[in-house]
Amino acid sequence: MKRHFLILLLTLSVFSYGSQILFLQSGHALERGAGIPEEALPDKLKEVEIKKSFIGSKAREVGSIQTLTGSTIVAHGDLAEAYFALPGDKIYEKDRIFTLGDTRCRLKFIDENVITMGANAEIGVEEIVADLGLGEKKSIFSMTKGKAMFYALKMFRYKKTTLGVQTATAVVGVRGTKFGIEVRKEKEGNFASRPIYLADASDKGWIRLVQNTNNDTVTTVFGFDGQISVTSTADGRAQTVSPGQMLSTTKRGSGLIKTTPPRVARQFESDTEAPPPPKEETTKESDTEKGESPEGTEEEKQDDQEETKTDDSPAATDETTSEETTTTVNTSDLTQQQTSLTVETKEDPIKDPGTNASGNNVGYLSAMLTNSSAGTLEEIFVSTTRQNFDSDSSVWARGSKNPDTDYIRGGDAAGDMGDPYAKWAVFASGTKNTGSLDDNYPITHNELGSYTDSNGNDYLEWGDWKLEKAFTVDGSEYTINNKGHYIIGANTPSSELANLTGAASYSGDAHGTYWTSGGGVDMTGHFTCEVDFGTDEISAVQMDVSGGVYSAMISSGSGAIQSDGTFSITGGTWELNGSTPDHKMAHGSFYGGSNVGTAAAKAIGGAWGMYKTSGEGATGIFHGER
Repeated sequence: MKRHFLILLLTLSVFSYGSQILFLQSGHALERGAGIPEEALPDKLKEVEIKKSFIGSKAREVGSIQTLTGSTIVAHGDLAEAYFALPGDKIYEKDRIFTLGDTRCRLKFIDENVITMGANAEIGVEEIVADLGLGEKKSIFSMTKGKAMFYALKMFRYKKTTLGVQTATAVVGVRGTKFGIEVRKEKEGNFASRPIYLADASDKGWIRLVQNTNNDTVTTVFGFDGQISVTSTADGRAQTVSPGQMLSTTKRGSGLIKTTPPRVARQFESDTEAPPPPKEETTKESDTEKGESPEGTEEEKQDDQEETKTDDSPAATDETTSEETTTTVNTSDLTQQQTSLTVETKEDPIKDPGTNASGNNVGYLSAMLTNSSAGTLEEIFVSTTRQNFDSDSSVWARGSKNPDTDYIRGGDAAGDMGDPYAKWAVFASGTKNTGSLDDNYPITHNELGSYTDSNGNDYLEWGDWKLEKAFTVDGSEYTINNKGHYIIGANTPSSELANLTGAASYSGDAHGTYWTSGGGVDMTGHFTCEVDFGTDEISAVQMDVSGGVYSAMISSGSGAIQSDGTFSITGGTWELNGSTPDHKMAHGSFYGGSNVGTAAAKAIGGAWGMYKTSGEGATGIFHGER
């Protein structure tokens, strides 16, 4: 008898993690819901009999409860059936999971996504799709209260990936994303919001996730890895939450993106940290649980091997035994390490000087980066300072989403920009990095027009350019197959600019490209502005370009002229296809002077860009003479 008891204890210890014992669905060593008083139950379950045994469902099985500490209730469908859960219990579509008291709970789904729930949280499982035949991976959840961390596993075998979380406001994370959500009441000292529309990771563009049913509810989004696009329907404002940032919305509209204080990020991770799952699971077992063939096709095997190499994949390690040549995989996936994922560091040896270059071949460029694998616009880039196009490797344009970290850099070994190359690119708030591109990615360019001095020489020219060859970052291909633009010339010397007084009017043309997955649509139009050299101000900026059904416009823009003759256009009305873009960039300078045989500040020119988080964008250049 004692021997049998010892065997039982040893058997239970195999499934132990600290004080938490993982039970099989049929295990009864721990009574479900023991010691839970009625007042601890969620209000919506007060009239429901909570069973102390597992209850199956006719709905589709989509995941399981891997670990938990404390007490968790699972309710099916319309909440008519509910039971106290244990690790190993199955999760079905339309289930709702409630954590009580100080419970932590870890959920894993058939598409390999993971959620860790904090105390007093409620999450609904609305739809889970993992269909290799269709190449689709889709997860839609609802969240009513509490805190939860979401881990969206990056898997290249799925061409279309969507992860959405429905609340009174809503968020969506793209592939390879780790983000947190807190849902609270405004009266508890937090925020409130109306519904939100969010960009998803699929080629469908937009999903309307939820309608607000409680104006006192707020969703606060915390970025840990990857980006989350959030658009408030209260004010139509769209913003992108990047790693290390947080955003809250209220019923009055969207708030400002803020840097997450380190202590807040640490506390959130602590509040949502659940016990890890069993450390050793074979890959075949994992595939079987997902309903796939244990062996799989050769193509699927190759895809899976590639996935284990990506930075966004679970923290997997290969362990090969010396006696047997079999390999097991540590599938502790993302949540065994509740810290940010480790990303290979690639340090660009060339640094943007951040100053405005002077000379006879200086100016600005604009570009749009295409994610060729997804067929989407990744980012727009515009030079924020005057660049030296005679440089061999240091012509810069900054990304609109995060100018502090994101950029593209080009140059030419000869230093004359006659045969330029793309040299380096960083985007997605610094999380995507090409490393050195050397001279492997040539740029083709075409002159569109110029202004000439008294000797017939160009003192300002402009044109377009492309980077047709794709580069690969984290398994996806990127290129600049939509025309970018450049404008370069001899800038007005500061000494001559300082002597100018009075007002002047400038007029000329503007050029641009509206982004499409097929290579873009050319746009042309006009540019005018008023300049007061006495007050160093630019006003009445009007730029209007169009091509087919697409258009971009700046109306009543303005700017302040710096001592080096540079300026940024701000204010006024900006429109991209009739609505306000989320990111706006326009920078320029004055050109001409005694150095090239013209009047000082004879011409004006610069680059512009507009971007919407829905994936819509356009960039170009503007110029004018007085």
